[in-house]
Amino acid sequence: MIARILHELGSQSAFEVVHLPFYFTRNVRRTRRAGLDKILELFAVLWRLARIRASGVIDALLYPVGGPQLVPLVRDVCLLPWLLLATRKVILHFHAGGIAEAIDHHPFFLRNIVRFLCRKTDAAIVMTEFGKRDAAYLGIDNVKVVPHTLEDTYEPNIVRRNIGPRAKILYVGHLAHEKGTPALLEAFASLRRTGADCSLELIGECLPPYSEDEMKASIRRLDLTNAVELTGVLSGQEKWNRFARADLFVFPSLAPESFGLVTVEAMMWALPVVACDWRGNREILGESFGGICFLPGDNLTESLANALREAFSQRGKWEEWGTRNRQTFESKYKAECFPARFADAIDSLV
Repeated sequence: MIARILHELGSQSAFEVVHLPFYFTRNVRRTRRAGLDKILELFAVLWRLARIRASGVIDALLYPVGGPQLVPLVRDVCLLPWLLLATRKVILHFHAGGIAEAIDHHPFFLRNIVRFLCRKTDAAIVMTEFGKRDAAYLGIDNVKVVPHTLEDTYEPNIVRRNIGPRAKILYVGHLAHEKGTPALLEAFASLRRTGADCSLELIGECLPPYSEDEMKASIRRLDLTNAVELTGVLSGQEKWNRFARADLFVFPSLAPESFGLVTVEAMMWALPVVACDWRGNREILGESFGGICFLPGDNLTESLANALREAFSQRGKWEEWGTRNRQTFESKYKAECFPARFADAIDSLV
């Protein structure tokens, strides 16, 4: 998405765009973990910033907020003072959500310095109306809602779904407790015990502390070895081929999502969706959503199992659901229809 935003801004004659890259997390095993490599990268970022500033005035800097966890918050505290000094305006971009709910669990000094620094910024961009609460909690009044858009990769000629009795369920994203992976495996096993003929494909890699060994142990315990496929991380055409062959997309995440991009990818590929009614998910799915949007309740596994059973009881509607989701994608998220939505928002803020 950062690459798409850079391309969109760079294609507008009103902007001269310079990318200040961050390499704090070079692989998923380093996510949210402190270390010497991240301290060194902090100095590298400041050196890159100084070189950019030396070449001329920086009118605005679009800064991706790290997230509600301790290490990303410390990163923001270390960088924001220098960014505020080096640029005329700082616009926070909430790629990661959940600060409003999580920040009070952090030490008093840290949460207050975060609020102080964020109030010094000029504006914020969020992806959903729900996401405004993070900016509001930090004291930012000037907030724009700019949903992500995706280049349309849908290829109807390669779609192969609802062929034969076995239904193919697809999940794409990080694999972790907060992403609902253990609950999904339990709910899938429960669905199969009702007699449903189905398989599950998990695309992605495990996010620590959840491990591949733990996941595979659950698969063996639930007797799902022949029903679950683990592909690892896929991208490009290889990933789109899996969307084309799936019958149903499932997104059970309870993570502090800011924008469930994979659900938009599923809608792009005209898939029916079973998703948790969590944070901005229902807003992203839209009013004419095709699928099941379920409340997680106190027991995610039980709620997800009930949602999957309900979806399978209405399998005859899956094609219609997918068509409706495709229409929502075209009307709200297709990049070709909104070539300058993000650029217009930046222009109005700067």
